Amino acid sequence: MQSEGFRVTLWVHPFINNNCPAFTFADQQGYLVKDASGTTQLTHWWNGKEAGLVDFTNTEAAAWWTQRLRDLQQQTGVDSFKFDAGESSWLPEDYTLQADERFWPNIFSIKYMETVSQFGSMIEARVGHKTQQLPVFIRMLDKDSTWNYDNGLKTLVPSLLHFGLLGYPFVLPDMIGGNAYGGRPSKELFVRWAQANTFMPGLQFSILPWGYDEEVTELCREVTRLHSEYTPLLLSLAQEATVSVGPMMRPTWWLCPTLEECLTADQQFLFGDDLLVAPVVKYINAHTLDVVLPPGEWQQAGTGIVTNGPTTITVTNITLDTLVYFTRVMA
Repeated sequence: MQSEGFRVTLWVHPFINNNCPAFTFADQQGYLVKDASGTTQLTHWWNGKEAGLVDFTNTEAAAWWTQRLRDLQQQTGVDSFKFDAGESSWLPEDYTLQADERFWPNIFSIKYMETVSQFGSMIEARVGHKTQQLPVFIRMLDKDSTWNYDNGLKTLVPSLLHFGLLGYPFVLPDMIGGNAYGGRPSKELFVRWAQANTFMPGLQFSILPWGYDEEVTELCREVTRLHSEYTPLLLSLAQEATVSVGPMMRPTWWLCPTLEECLTADQQFLFGDDLLVAPVVKYINAHTLDVVLPPGEWQQAGTGIVTNGPTTITVTNITLDTLVYFTRVMA
């Protein structure tokens, strides 16, 4: 794949299954999380597997785990890693850590992130606790392939805004279309999910668009084209986020903090201060969409219509190929 211009990453986690040869060595060296008596405690993870958890508060354990990955890179030539898990909730019920007890249990996540961040800027992780200073993509937890607020599409924008306000601007949405655990998402859900990702920091296609039909393929191609078109602005916002308190993607109330309609607009976001994005995330009556415009003059993309804000408008004649976004007209 690298010969064709792709960069290759591997999925990595902090667990060592108890039937893995490395488990015995790590256990003997004291590299796994133990209880107060010094006995390694197992935790349950993917599909109920029992495993030891590498103790990243142990500097020797962290160095050993890191070197194993370095060796793997050297042997295989892989470019980087996707680091999964790392939450303190994976700690066994009875545990001790090699850190001040006042910082238990979250010190585990901190040390995990400090360890994985050594692998450079092309990594992703999904956990953070007082680690906003680390320059890595933080991935949303995978979402279900549904439209609703119960971990479905409607949680995508709120999650994006939540991450940014907590000081994690480099947000990587998870799989477009959701995890598909209950079956492949419908054509409409998949397209709307892709469109919602257009102005987010990254696109992750795990379900292939051409597995549907030519229309879906073309609509997703337009998503990637538009994402590429706005990449210079995206990179500018990323640079700004390293030196300012402003997240890259901002809630509508960023420009109108005293207006109730701005405060409650949870399915739209600002891309910087001069572009407003309103993804279509509803299945029923998706031919119209209410959008809250902040103060200023806003021009709807593709129509040339300019509206003065603050106001709420209803966008009509929405079809499957409609991406709703507005640019602020500068005086």
